[in-house]
Amino acid sequence: MMENEEAIVYTVEDSIVVKASNPEVDSDVSKLSPLDRLMPPVAFHIWFFYSYSVERTELEEALQQLLNRYPELSGRLDLAAGEVKLTNEGAQLLFLEPASVSLTELKTRNFDYDLCVKHFNADTPVADEFLLKIAVQKLDNNDGMVLRFSAHHSLCDINSFYLLVADFCSQVRDKKFKFPAEEVICCKRLQYMNSSGEEPVFPHPEVEIVAPEKVQKFMTDLFADLMANPRKAEVLSISAEKLKILRKEVHAMKRISDCEEVACIPSTNDCIVSILYRAFARSEQLVNPDPERKMTMQLAVNTRFRRTPQVARTFFGNGSLTLELYPTWKEVESQNAYETAVQVRRLITGFNEEYIQSCLNKMDQDKSCMFSSLFHPKFTTTNWNTFFDWYNDANLGQGAPEKLGTYSRFLDRICLVLPGKEEGSLELIVGGKPEIMNNILDDPLIRKFFKFRNNSANI
Repeated sequence: MMENEEAIVYTVEDSIVVKASNPEVDSDVSKLSPLDRLMPPVAFHIWFFYSYSVERTELEEALQQLLNRYPELSGRLDLAAGEVKLTNEGAQLLFLEPASVSLTELKTRNFDYDLCVKHFNADTPVADEFLLKIAVQKLDNNDGMVLRFSAHHSLCDINSFYLLVADFCSQVRDKKFKFPAEEVICCKRLQYMNSSGEEPVFPHPEVEIVAPEKVQKFMTDLFADLMANPRKAEVLSISAEKLKILRKEVHAMKRISDCEEVACIPSTNDCIVSILYRAFARSEQLVNPDPERKMTMQLAVNTRFRRTPQVARTFFGNGSLTLELYPTWKEVESQNAYETAVQVRRLITGFNEEYIQSCLNKMDQDKSCMFSSLFHPKFTTTNWNTFFDWYNDANLGQGAPEKLGTYSRFLDRICLVLPGKEEGSLELIVGGKPEIMNNILDDPLIRKFFKFRNNSANI
């Protein structure tokens, strides 16, 4: 957003609570898993922009059916007790006044991030009693519609968010769910993500025991700072062709002494992470010089497919854990991008059933475990680029959405990797303090491979 330009606050013209008509429950509560309790108590948001509008009654009926399948979203969260009370008190459907920007203008400006934040910013990251909200807003001159889905992070990660969005849109379009009933695993969190009751076999520096009052103070102070000092965000885009070149050039940095094991050969994603992380570390060092300071890198990794046996993609709950590296700037500077990418690949290779179970056991020893990175500077990458079916599965009946986005002034030291509109391309939303972001965007490798959507230094 341009400096001093205020976000537009649109009036909620109507708000209704939609309840499940016949919720699929066999208990009064759904117990949270250790991974659920680990998540910060925030809501996260996804926007879909459409070239058409959908009748209100269709949206209401689809949400009602959705809550039948996912009854936790119609309940109430009790974090202290570690459970969701399946009370069917409902989810919220909001209807906002029309936006003062049209889809045509948004497309003309290539969905400029600052423009979207101005009109569609998620100004309320703190979740309230509603565990699911869907906000509906027509665009100017009846030129399209935007839907904003908002869910509590203690109930689902991005993989599960995709399930409910795809099922909702399928209900609107076809009056049936995308996923067969026998495939969806809901209200069964502890059957798949629970402690074994044994001692952890790894140290797990990525999580630490934190008093609840410390977490509350941290979140309160953080949101106050974010409101007073919004972070700067930039959308970096990279084509499929550029991705191939990027990987090839990073791999060309390989030295004879580097790891020759096939398991440690960096993927394309490892190479992207390496370049972004190194740009962040360089920027931090320029702003706050200290060669011995730890430059923590945090990777959000889905545990579903790394468990033995694998957990189905259609498991509804949190399945993400973080992996972390803790090099100093001096160590980062002594490596090239390939060597950093090898470290990432080694870290991911060791993320197996034994490690995941050990982490679950660690978290279950004390209910006050939180991600340690909440309290220490870090660079986090969250990879959503595998969800190329977002576009097709978010079709409400007259075509796929024009744009998928997540818009917030609060992105801090984080990179969200999303699928690009063109097959094989990616969009990366990178956010942080302005002085950090300015240096990141000036990084030679960032400028070489990525286009900047909002910055005049487009390549």
